[in-house]
Amino acid sequence: MDFPGYNLNDADDCRQATALNDRFIHRYMGLLDRFEQLPACDDLIYNQVKDEFPQEYLNSLRSFGTLPPPGDPMLDEQPPQPGDEPPPDSGDEDEQQKPQQDDSSVPADIRLMQRLDQGARLVVSSAYQLLMDWCNLSAIVIKPQQRQRGMQLLGYLALFTGNINSSIDQLSCYQLEMAILLCRRAQALCDKIIALMDAFSTESEQLKSILDMRAKSVNVLKGTLEEHIKTCRLLQDTGRSF
Repeated sequence: MDFPGYNLNDADDCRQATALNDRFIHRYMGLLDRFEQLPACDDLIYNQVKDEFPQEYLNSLRSFGTLPPPGDPMLDEQPPQPGDEPPPDSGDEDEQQKPQQDDSSVPADIRLMQRLDQGARLVVSSAYQLLMDWCNLSAIVIKPQQRQRGMQLLGYLALFTGNINSSIDQLSCYQLEMAILLCRRAQALCDKIIALMDAFSTESEQLKSILDMRAKSVNVLKGTLEEHIKTCRLLQDTGRSF
């Protein structure tokens, strides 16, 4: 998620940036529904939105990718080659003999960053599991009249996962205010996910025990995110700029 022109460590800018992104997604999905069967669908959509959204924002969407930009030092790293791996068990004794690093020697802000990174990755791993679980369940047991709500639940789970992933990205750039805002959005989605799971549970004995357990897991994740946000605030208080 890229928001050129916005200060992602400023709360107001973060709200404006996410509002812009939400508005674009809503507009894009409406146009996609209209043009998806036509040739040059992407060009038709672009011609519709180019005067409605900042050009810098649209350019960032076109250039967005999972790889670093050209010239980034990360691209210079060579992947491991066959034969580069150490032989099995080699070095194990040496590793065991190395003294463990004293946590007190690690700066407090670095410890907080490590805690945030580890916690967020556990949350997103759980989110992916919930998403995959519902994909499997909905394909097998939900009734035809429940499919619309089943897709709605799938959408909420995907949005939840996406917000947590984006929060990790912002955290890695030390854009804490945006990371916190995305966590808050994920928390709000937890309530919607639980409500839909509860509705399905009351309608199907086959799903009740499974979804009751999943709803409890989502509630735990919501609490975990609250602790995550508190840790982000602690990191902000250190005043460290990476």
